[in-house]
Amino acid sequence: MRGLGAGLFSQVILAFIGLWVARFLLQRLGQSQYGLWLVGMQLLAYLALTDLGVVALLPREVAYATGRGQNKGDDLQNIVAETARIILWQLPIVMLVAAAFWIFLPSSWEPLRARRCRGIRR
Repeated sequence: MRGLGAGLFSQVILAFIGLWVARFLLQRLGQSQYGLWLVGMQLLAYLALTDLGVVALLPREVAYATGRGQNKGDDLQNIVAETARIILWQLPIVMLVAAAFWIFLPSSWEPLRARRCRGIRR
């Protein structure tokens, strides 16, 4: 029951923080820029799906290999090498998806293509 209460409490807190952040960003950015920000975040989330969870599994596999305790160095080397190989195979797919997002972005979303942010000065 304590776990259920803690989970529910965290969900309520996250909902309130999310509502506050949305209101804060709407006041700071305006409706149009906030909408573009949301669309940009969704596009990045879809781009992250092309990873297929390989990078997310790396900490679990490292922990599993470390927990076994036998030949830790060899196991870790093999896990990292295998993960690096898979990432290199996935890289062209990720690049193609990112290029497709960039090319097929509607002209009304042109501010998403901006090379630098207004608030950052170089």
